[in-house]
Amino acid sequence: MKVVCDTNIFISAILFGGKPEEIIKRGKEGSFEIVISNFILHEIIKVLTEKFNAPFEIIQNVIMDLRSYVTLISPQKYHLKIKLLFSKKMIPTIGYSNVGCQQMLTI
Repeated sequence: MKVVCDTNIFISAILFGGKPEEIIKRGKEGSFEIVISNFILHEIIKVLTEKFNAPFEIIQNVIMDLRSYVTLISPQKYHLKIKLLFSKKMIPTIGYSNVGCQQMLTI
């Protein structure tokens, strides 16, 4: 199974841990294949630089580690249909979409 993790998942996993870190750990362990685009990769760099003022050396290490376990893809144009599952408070908790890979989860 291929899973697309967005920038928020990576940033949260790197800086805060919790569920996002568990997702990344499972991907590294081979439970599924994590795929990202160059856009997401550049967005991770931008957020670490601009929002968190991370030093270049840290960003370089993060990106080198990330590239060791993700697959870079070039997304094609597609029609995105998302089915959101809502909690009792009507807050989106999980989104699912078929986007050119088998699945995309957003948490």
